[in-house]
Amino acid sequence: LDEALADTTISCALTSRRREITAPLQTPRQLVPELLQAAANGEQVALVFGNETFGLSIEEVQACNRLMTINGNPDYFSLNLAQAVQVVCYEIFSQTDVPMTHLQQEDHAATHEQIKGMVSHMESLMHDVDFFKRRNSERLMRRMQSLFGRANTQTEDIDILRGFFNTLKQRLKD
Repeated sequence: LDEALADTTISCALTSRRREITAPLQTPRQLVPELLQAAANGEQVALVFGNETFGLSIEEVQACNRLMTINGNPDYFSLNLAQAVQVVCYEIFSQTDVPMTHLQQEDHAATHEQIKGMVSHMESLMHDVDFFKRRNSERLMRRMQSLFGRANTQTEDIDILRGFFNTLKQRLKD
């Protein structure tokens, strides 16, 4: 452990037990800003986790200059190693403000012309099924054009609806 910590400026011992050490016990949320700042300054930072069965020894804890604990139920305060690593990593990541754009679908907004074509397709199908018998078709189709125009309609939405219209039209012919 001494060799691993040799070049670090901050080393955090993770513990869920009371320790007779004067270093203040802090949560990941409290310590992470300091860790991130040190890392941003080019300093080496270490997180020291104990083994699954016994955790860290007093000597291992004393080799570190910060004490970190994951606050939890005082009646059963221990997490397994994988859970503790995940909680700390999540806290570190959540404080880096990395955008989640990689999880967002690409935005392919439908053009006015695509919406107009889809609404025309819909109108044709509505005529085929006598939907306009007692309705004003012009007024209704203007409303449909307006609805899809302000609904942030995506090209994929247009493709789905037009596929549905084609299937329905085919079924009406059968």
